[in-house]
Amino acid sequence: MKIKQICLDNLGIPNTTDKIPGYRHGDGLHFDANSEHHQMHECIAHIIISAFPQIKTVLDVGSGAGSLSYFLRKLNNDLTVVTIDGNQETINSPFVKPEHHFIVRTDNEYSLVDEKNNLIKFDLICSFEHFEHIEPKAFDQFLSNFKKHSHENTIFWGTAAGYEFHGDDEAHLHCNVQSGEAWAEVLAVNGFGPDRSSLFEEYYHILSEAWRPPHGRAANSYEFVFKNVKPEIIL
Repeated sequence: MKIKQICLDNLGIPNTTDKIPGYRHGDGLHFDANSEHHQMHECIAHIIISAFPQIKTVLDVGSGAGSLSYFLRKLNNDLTVVTIDGNQETINSPFVKPEHHFIVRTDNEYSLVDEKNNLIKFDLICSFEHFEHIEPKAFDQFLSNFKKHSHENTIFWGTAAGYEFHGDDEAHLHCNVQSGEAWAEVLAVNGFGPDRSSLFEEYYHILSEAWRPPHGRAANSYEFVFKNVKPEIIL
């Protein structure tokens, strides 16, 4: 599938020393296959393949180096996996498929279209450990992008870290930390509803130590498996 991103004023975030809410330049640049940040996506890919055997297309929002897409393609090369991230250097990652990787700020409008300029509607949209990096004032746009790229059966799966950073150099990173109940309300207000119970619980046996409670990321994050119950009408 040929894909292009047509919001040409959304070109991601240039390398800068400025403190941008939710952003640190080095966070997405894990280009080493031995990095835990790369390897921890392998179990997530296995869960996706097991839980959603019917899917054909996946969008990974805030993909960083594209590790999840790498493992998904390794497990099922027939999948079309599109990755988007605001860090302009992620296009250099060995784990992305360059023609399916787009540099955009995920909290600004973006539009992914096919060769006929039709909006692509993905079967699964993922966003792991990314919600907490989106400023509250931009979150409606963040979710509007999800809705625009979904059809009536699209599943959304993601997590939001539930902790804040307090050091002077990191306090800006998790700029949107909320409780699980508050996140559920935000999703409901924006037209989303729960789809099923926790995939982390259902596929606990697949989780790597990097995700598994009591010390892994799932112990400090809120998980969401949801669907679009009020589709946006795109004219």
